[in-house]
Amino acid sequence: MTEAITVVVADDEPLAVRRLVSGLAKMPNVKVVGTAGDGRSALDLVRNLSPDIVFLDIKMPALSGLDVAKELSGTALPAIIFVTAFGRFAIKAFDLAAVDYLLKPVDFDRLHEAIERAIARRRATHAEQRAKELQGLLDAVRDESLQNIEQSHGEPAIWLRDKDGHVRVPRTSIEYVQADRDYVHVHTRGSKYLVRETLHAFLEQLQSVDFVQVHRSYVVNVSFVERLSKRISGSTVIQMVSGASIPVGRNYAASIRGLLTVLARRTEQTTRALNP
Repeated sequence: MTEAITVVVADDEPLAVRRLVSGLAKMPNVKVVGTAGDGRSALDLVRNLSPDIVFLDIKMPALSGLDVAKELSGTALPAIIFVTAFGRFAIKAFDLAAVDYLLKPVDFDRLHEAIERAIARRRATHAEQRAKELQGLLDAVRDESLQNIEQSHGEPAIWLRDKDGHVRVPRTSIEYVQADRDYVHVHTRGSKYLVRETLHAFLEQLQSVDFVQVHRSYVVNVSFVERLSKRISGSTVIQMVSGASIPVGRNYAASIRGLLTVLARRTEQTTRALNP
């Protein structure tokens, strides 16, 4: 009987962990021996369990996936597969990676391909060679990250999946985001994208005070807010410049106060710029 391939999954999003574990459970001879929700726990698990393969989310508390990989470089290396929602890291990694690089939400066919690649690479190379390849991957990902940060100072962007692959969307063009179960509808100036991700996870990607959650199913970009209105029923509605009406949840009063503060500050700054 062939010995099972052991796997550790590390991601701070429980839904992402469950998705990976579910996909791996369908693969014969692959066994998940541990999961972790932060980088430090992931490092401890890998050192204690010595898995054949480890899936590392790049953005995690305590230690990032990159930090975990760096810490492992002096030990018996597992095959490392990076998993992340941030497409900006991936450009050079595919060419240089000792293993693979997956974008969330992970496609199950793509997951199987990554496992096969990791197993083949692990069998074909010695630990010393894997260490060199891992360092090459880390350098490539770090360089790509810095390059994208430098390029995005003027107009930060995120990568969204469309029918043809992935498209770079400036954050400033996103008007509002609407949750739909495990998906979000991203509304931009002139386009709409359907992304398989939770609203909370997508809001973390945006990383900007301009985006405010005003309802359990809606996040708005304050730059596109035209006015706030009260309905006869007493509920509040946000009118966007595109004409879209966004409901305000009763439990999001603090968010609305924050939104009004941002708008007031922005108006004041504009007035000062026009009247020095």
